[in-house]
Amino acid sequence: MARWESRDTAANPAQEVMGSLRPTMATQPDAFEVCSSSPWGTDDYHAQLFDAGDSNHQLTSFAETWVANPTITEEQTRELEPDERIWSREYAAVPGATLSAAVDPADVERAYSAQRHGDQRHGIVAIDASSLRGDTFAYACGTIMTAGEVVIVEVGGFGGAELQSVTMEQVVDRIAGRARGWHTDTVFGDQREEAGLRSLFRQREIALCTFTWSEPSKDAAMQWLRRSMREGRLIIESSHAELRRQLLGMKARLLPSGRIRYETGGLDYASCLITIAHAATAGQLGSSVLSDYDDWARAQNRQLPRDASPYDFLGAYDRGGDGWG
Repeated sequence: MARWESRDTAANPAQEVMGSLRPTMATQPDAFEVCSSSPWGTDDYHAQLFDAGDSNHQLTSFAETWVANPTITEEQTRELEPDERIWSREYAAVPGATLSAAVDPADVERAYSAQRHGDQRHGIVAIDASSLRGDTFAYACGTIMTAGEVVIVEVGGFGGAELQSVTMEQVVDRIAGRARGWHTDTVFGDQREEAGLRSLFRQREIALCTFTWSEPSKDAAMQWLRRSMREGRLIIESSHAELRRQLLGMKARLLPSGRIRYETGGLDYASCLITIAHAATAGQLGSSVLSDYDDWARAQNRQLPRDASPYDFLGAYDRGGDGWG
């Protein structure tokens, strides 16, 4: 029970499953349920039930493997599992620490203290979009250096009381202006509000390049983020306090399957960096829609009409798919 895991969301559905099963006992006065499991973490539904202890609603019991089954000794269990962490969980029934910092604080501090090298090669802008109904619409801007570092210089967003008076057109106007200020014609984002934003950015001759987040893609992005911070290839020059707080507060949860789920909900500014990491793992950093179109046009032996712009073709452009078409 403590190890149940949704294939789609990676969450433990135990509380919802048991809540659906209990009504089947309504007409059976002698019915009872058994919520049995070896422990996993300290905050899953099985752990919550156990921590609640004995009550009018439930009885709890606990036993190590060698107590529950006297034919096995503690020494035998240690021979079967030499890893102390796994042994404690699987044989001594001690739940493990499944929640930890997603990014080492030392790596975060290294990102804030690292120095850039070389010259600016290409601007970069990433957004974490919102519907402007409560959560912040965040953006991060910076540059890619000739030495390969990604430097985050400017962080901002639309949140709080400002959401009551700002329109999506005004948000896109500001971000498109910042993209031009950083000499890039591409803004990176995730799939949220994608259709409407793509059209609005296209009207301002800016390409919106989106990445669909999934558990595997987020894991690869977080690995890139941690490694780049540790190696001094991701440099944060912005003094934006909330970005630092979110990076330090982001959590990673170890799942029974061995996968890691990163808890990024509400971390709007940090999510901009995760989107940049998605672009990096997809090989999309350092290019622009104009250069991509030129490459495609040469390959197809095509030319733009004399009075046209490459942005006329943005509706058919998908950097995450087959490119121009």
